[in-house]
Amino acid sequence: MHQPIANAAQPVDAASGACVRLSTKTVALSTVMLASAGLGCHFIGADSPTAAAFKVITATVGIGLVPGVLVTLLWQPRPNMSLLEVSAFGIAVSFGLAHLLAIVAISAHVSPVVSLSILGIASMLIAVCVMRRPAGRIEVTLDEVIVLVLLVILGWSLYLVGAPVDSSEDQIHAGIALRLSQLANPGLDNVYLVPRLVYTYPFPGTHYFMGLISRFGDIDTFFVYHKLRFFWGTTAVLMLYVMARAAFG
Repeated sequence: MHQPIANAAQPVDAASGACVRLSTKTVALSTVMLASAGLGCHFIGADSPTAAAFKVITATVGIGLVPGVLVTLLWQPRPNMSLLEVSAFGIAVSFGLAHLLAIVAISAHVSPVVSLSILGIASMLIAVCVMRRPAGRIEVTLDEVIVLVLLVILGWSLYLVGAPVDSSEDQIHAGIALRLSQLANPGLDNVYLVPRLVYTYPFPGTHYFMGLISRFGDIDTFFVYHKLRFFWGTTAVLMLYVMARAAFG
């Protein structure tokens, strides 16, 4: 009675097993290379649209993906994870780290250079720990490759369209991100555009995130604010996909 059920389930297992399995060490090394590319783009100009796009994308990946992916590989919530699961965890953890750095920077009056140094050193130490521990597996399935291609198309479309920076509200947000990327001693009363006024959000993590990207890639903050829609849009769809897979299989 049980044997036919097992045989009937086998084709499904075989179909789901059609995937490429990557070592966590390989993924960790790849993420370190991506961060290195972002750091290298700090020293090149943005004279052409291609160079500007490369700077924005690599800097965003270096701040918004790489640190969290390394933490996820070290943490390993499950023995086997898919590539998009690791990416989703990586983005969530990276954004959390950026918010923690915003709290530390504003509370202790720490410059963005110090925050980037802390993030970089911590990422390298975590990468070394991942390389030294037994390797896990990251699965790249066919359906996730299809989703990844669609996400790339969506991200590129959103990059080309960008986000508006015309209204005063948008310019205020971009201006705060600019100040956070440049202030050597940020504090509660000097982040907002008006002197000695505490901003509505005392620890603006999203603005600090954009400021770190701007400083890391040496990119104009208003340009980062305008083009970062590609990251917000693809992240939203990625999180929905991963949650749907977790809920419904």
